[in-house]
Amino acid sequence: MLIDEYDKIIICHYGKIGSVTLTSSLEKLLNIKAEKIKRNLYYNSKILVAGFGTLKHCINNYKDLKVLIITVCRNLIERQLSLNFQLHGEDYVNKINNNILTLQDVLNISNNRINKSFKTIDRSFTVFNDLLNIDIYKTFDFNNKYKLFKSNNFHLLFLRFEDINHWENIFYNIWSCNIKLVNYNNIQLNKNIFFDEKPYLFNIRNKELSKSRTTMIKLKSYFNNIYNKVS
Repeated sequence: MLIDEYDKIIICHYGKIGSVTLTSSLEKLLNIKAEKIKRNLYYNSKILVAGFGTLKHCINNYKDLKVLIITVCRNLIERQLSLNFQLHGEDYVNKINNNILTLQDVLNISNNRINKSFKTIDRSFTVFNDLLNIDIYKTFDFNNKYKLFKSNNFHLLFLRFEDINHWENIFYNIWSCNIKLVNYNNIQLNKNIFFDEKPYLFNIRNKELSKSRTTMIKLKSYFNNIYNKVS
């Protein structure tokens, strides 16, 4: 099956997981403008963008169509750090450069906010089990860096943000399509500039990311099966 043979392609996301890049790339590939789903309506576009809360409406409305759902997960602390820089990036960079804040202070802010959103995001993906009887946490193909599920006329592609450099190859391997990822830069560009200027700070951030995986294990996170390969 070719990717343009789907009646609908739904990008289901919770923000800061490359959804804008993915949407823009599909728009360019198929020459179609995407629509954002906000209510229980029938949308004309082939490419739709939905949150987990509106996914149920999509499945109910399009159960007689051939539908591809694409969703992405991301390390929660890395995601929160990215979100913080998008919302407060310029302020963070100025305060860090003026020694008012340290990177560790910014990481601590991320960690505190993660504690509030952790369970919500972690459990959001169980919606696929509830609606399509697909348990995306059960298995992940670490070699090919994706998992493609099928449930009747619904196909579900599950990706990791950390594998974004492999997404073009993944699309080609599945659908033989030459998708080119659109390089989308937003306010978080300040974060990249800051890290590029002070690369030693990557060591601090990487320690926090390693710690976050330990936290996920302690909390019995569903994400464990996606980030920790079990032999």
